[in-house]
Amino acid sequence: MRILSLFLLTLISSIAIGQIETPVSWTLSQERLSENEFMLIYEADIDEGWYVYSQYLEDGGPIPTSFFYDDNENAKVAKTAEEIGKAKSGFDSMFEMEVTKYANKVTFKQKVKIIANTSLTAISSITSSVVANILSDAVPSKISA
Repeated sequence: MRILSLFLLTLISSIAIGQIETPVSWTLSQERLSENEFMLIYEADIDEGWYVYSQYLEDGGPIPTSFFYDDNENAKVAKTAEEIGKAKSGFDSMFEMEVTKYANKVTFKQKVKIIANTSLTAISSITSSVVANILSDAVPSKISA
């Protein structure tokens, strides 16, 4: 049953990607915390009826929101990003597990410390999946900055 559900989720995702659905728009910014620390801020504006999954999901469920950074010996990125928003947690019958997701808006904040006194360009990408409330369509979402 679980394999069938994952297959159907993949099939629905493929169909939804083909329709070029973009239910989430991302805004990226930064805030200087000190001489050598910055906060990278990722804000997701989520269309009505859609959700973005948390980064903190157990294996075997939906794709959690994840942040990836190019290796850079001059910077140290905190291991986890802070999630700010009104989380909705509950049992998801498709994945047969508890999941956490966000509606309308969620902000992720990631601290970066500059190790060497140099200019730095942070290359990052976000991977997440979003789900519609009505049809339970899951659509992978990825941006790079």
